[in-house]
Amino acid sequence: MAYRESYAGKINRKLNKKLHVVEVASGRQKADLVLKNATYVNVFCNELSHGDIAVAEGLIAGMGEHYEGAVEIDMGGKLVLPGFVDAHIHLESALVSPKEFANAVIPHGTTTVITDPHEIANVMGTDGIEYMLQATEDLPVDVRFMLPSCVPATPLDESGAVLDYRAIDSFYEHNRVEGLAEMMNYVGVANADEQVLEKIVAAQAHHKKIDGHAPGLSGNDLNAYIAAGVYSDHECSTVEDAIAKLERGQYIMIREGTAARNLDALLPLLTPQYYTYCMFCTDDKHPNDLLEKGHIQNPTAYDNNKCNSNNTFRCFLRHLAFGTDGIGIESQGIIDLMRGTHGGSVCDYRHALIHNGNRDLEFRIRSLLIDREIFFTVNDHVVIIRTAPLDIGSYFAVFHSDQSR
Repeated sequence: MAYRESYAGKINRKLNKKLHVVEVASGRQKADLVLKNATYVNVFCNELSHGDIAVAEGLIAGMGEHYEGAVEIDMGGKLVLPGFVDAHIHLESALVSPKEFANAVIPHGTTTVITDPHEIANVMGTDGIEYMLQATEDLPVDVRFMLPSCVPATPLDESGAVLDYRAIDSFYEHNRVEGLAEMMNYVGVANADEQVLEKIVAAQAHHKKIDGHAPGLSGNDLNAYIAAGVYSDHECSTVEDAIAKLERGQYIMIREGTAARNLDALLPLLTPQYYTYCMFCTDDKHPNDLLEKGHIQNPTAYDNNKCNSNNTFRCFLRHLAFGTDGIGIESQGIIDLMRGTHGGSVCDYRHALIHNGNRDLEFRIRSLLIDREIFFTVNDHVVIIRTAPLDIGSYFAVFHSDQSR
């Protein structure tokens, strides 16, 4: 008979971990791991910070100076930031085993994916879901699951199984199952189909989330869909569609994958007004894209011939949106860079003009390429672009205001 931990035993186990974390945070005990001299992205205040990062029990216990650890790694010259999350993907679309998928995305900084195994479930039913849960155990990527909501995808489809809410209900008890995957039958939801709605009710009974899939849905039909409990959508192809859903309380997943690419259309969402309600996802990512373009860290990169150290800033401004309270650049602007000198690894752009409707913005840019980091100064702000260690011309970016300049 399997051992079942008592409530008192559970509290005692968690207390011992908590005591260790607090002792490490206070500096009274050595950490399990210390990242020394780190420059890290502080996502709470949107700036780069410096110091040691102490880790205990798998948690960041403290950030500051003079932490000691059982293992210490000097992070001088490196950038530390939270791992990337793919908010919605079908792992089957990678056409490789989950283990090989993990090997492909880890070098690009992905640490978590939320997968919907509806493709394998359409063929194998609940056996396919069980296989995916087992095949993703103990991987270096944290694989979380949303249970397939539409197997078959439509009543007209032929599939290997028909899954109602009873067929998938037991999976909600698994500790890596987060909810019900994209509710593709938005027509059934909006028209109060009882068999469709009972899947949503069952997920809510387990205190789980329900992802959406409702391209172009609007008006009262959209109201009904969201009122049923669908909290997100990854099918927006226009900013108008996305804002209509944001206004009604949905979260928006900005999709940039292999089969569909919506990032360009949804760039205006990446402003302080909306970005806290947005996520990135790929939905489907084929092997050639993973190998050549990367994953979540690089949804915006051009190919290697178009995005190099001489024109990375042009690519960068083209693809990332700034509000006017940032560095004053509107995402709709057309960028003209007039390069002055280029000596060695230093590029000095004398001026850059942003043509944006009624006004032109002019500012000075200077860039410096050190190791795989490109530092840009735009007026009194600093932009850092760190290229990936792979020869694919990819990069990611971090922004902060540097008042000392």
